Amino acid sequence: MSEIVEKLIREVERECKHLCSLVNIQPFASGVENCVFIGQTHEWGKVVIRVPWHTMSKNQAKRIDSREGLEKEYKLTMFCYQHRLPAPKIHLFHKGEEMDFIIQEYVTSDTYLNPPLYEVGKLVKKLHQIKVPPNFLPNAHRVLSERITRNLKNFNSIFNQSILLPNKHELMKVFQSFSSKNNLLHMDIRPENILFKDQQVVGIFDWTNALMGDPVLELMRIKEYGFLSDGFIESYYDFENEVNKVPDLVRWLYQLDTSLMLTLLFEELDEKVQGSRALKRFAKLHGEIIKNI
Repeated sequence: MSEIVEKLIREVERECKHLCSLVNIQPFASGVENCVFIGQTHEWGKVVIRVPWHTMSKNQAKRIDSREGLEKEYKLTMFCYQHRLPAPKIHLFHKGEEMDFIIQEYVTSDTYLNPPLYEVGKLVKKLHQIKVPPNFLPNAHRVLSERITRNLKNFNSIFNQSILLPNKHELMKVFQSFSSKNNLLHMDIRPENILFKDQQVVGIFDWTNALMGDPVLELMRIKEYGFLSDGFIESYYDFENEVNKVPDLVRWLYQLDTSLMLTLLFEELDEKVQGSRALKRFAKLHGEIIKNI
C-alpha cells in the first residue's frame, strides 16, 4: 500500500506543476474509493487532495468508475453550495490524461469519540428536504434492485449458499408499491464523512454513493451503520411519521441492502467480528422478508 501511496504523491506533484504551486504533500486518510492527502499551496494555503485509488489503474473499467466517482463528488459538492449545505470549497477539479484529483479547502475540525449525532440528524433532515432535478442522480429503487440481486449472487458464491430473494424485476414491483419521494440522499452518512467544529457540523463530503430516492432509505442505512441514536431521531423533525409512510417490507429491503453490502465488505477486509455481526443482521432481515413476501 505504501508504494501505491508514494506513487500517487509523485504523480500529483508532477500533475500540479502547471496548475498550482504545491509545496508539500503528505498522506492524510484513506477510504474505499479515495486516497486523501494534505498539502500546502501558495494560492489557497492548506488543502486536501482526493485521489481515486484506481485513477491510474491498467483496468480500464476501474479507471472509468474512479473518474465517474470523482466527477460525481465534484457535481454534488457544487450542488451543496447552491442549497447552503456545508461542504469544503473545491479549488481545483483536475482531469488529466494520467490521473484525476480534486483539491479542496482544508476545514479545521475537531475529533470526537462520541460525535454530536443530534447535529447530524439536523443536517440529514435538511439534506432530505432537497428535491433533485430529473436524471440528476440515479434512481434509488432501480439501483437497489440491481445491487441486491448482484450482491446476493456474490454472497452465495463466497459463502457457498443458495439463499433466494425476488429477482430485480420483482424487487422493483415491491419498491413501487408505495408513493416514494425523490429527494437527495447522501447514502454514506457516517462521522468519518462529516466534519465537526465546536459541536457543529462544518462539512460533509464523499458523495460517491449519492442517489435520488425516499429519505427512509437513507435512515435505514444509518440504522444499519449504528448511528440512529435518540439524539439523531429527536433532531430529525417528524422522524416517526416519515418512517411509517414506508411499508415494513420495503424498509426491511432497504436495511438488507446495507447489511448485505457490509457482510461482503467485511469479508473482503477479513474483519471477523464486524463481519459476523453484519451476517447475523442479514440473516435476520432475510428471514423477515421471506416470511412477508
